[in-house]
Amino acid sequence: MNIINAVKPMAKYLTASLLLLSLSMGAMAKPGMYKQLDLSSDQKQQLKEMRGDKKQKHKAFKASMKAIKQKSITLLDNYSESEAKKIAQEISAIVEQKTLARLAHQNAVYAILNDEQKQKYKKLLSEQKMPFEHKKRHGKSHH
Repeated sequence: MNIINAVKPMAKYLTASLLLLSLSMGAMAKPGMYKQLDLSSDQKQQLKEMRGDKKQKHKAFKASMKAIKQKSITLLDNYSESEAKKIAQEISAIVEQKTLARLAHQNAVYAILNDEQKQKYKKLLSEQKMPFEHKKRHGKSHH
């Protein structure tokens, strides 16, 4: 079996998992969005406090993904489909955690808004593009 055929299954799992990770990061409230909500000073303070927790979680997710990336590079020297599946499962678990954290954050933001702001927040979130909608290939191959 040549190396290309050995790596194809891993690439399929990792590509799908990384796509899920990028999707889980979509529809996050952008900083400029909060300006459109006409927040009170108390609401701004609450958001500031939430931001610290969100940053810590993001750092942990980033560290986890860096470790997984290193595992996938190490796997190239001694490929095993079962190890590739383990890596894909780790990525899937991170995607789930990140998605749950994002949804919990959105809910926490929503909880501090008044009725008018809630409607506007939902509208702004629905208008945001997902990460895959932003990138256009223009016919170029990125391989």
